[in-house]
Amino acid sequence: MFARLGQIANWFGITDVAKQPLTGDMIKYAASKGRYIKDANMDNEMSTFFNILNTYNSWERAAKAYNKLLVSAKPFLNSIQI
Repeated sequence: MFARLGQIANWFGITDVAKQPLTGDMIKYAASKGRYIKDANMDNEMSTFFNILNTYNSWERAAKAYNKLLVSAKPFLNSIQI
């Protein structure tokens, strides 16, 4: 789930969810009319992912979970030197 949401965040150009969070409306927009799939020129099971979110009306809940995970992991991720 988080990998799929990361793809959508990248599609919107989001680099820091603390400054610009991913929203349920953004995910809905990416899903609507197959926008994300057409733009990315591949499905890689995104249609299945979108269908699940739609079935359970979980757009906003998924976005909040993604944002919360990344914000809480940021100090750890910033401490890693590559």
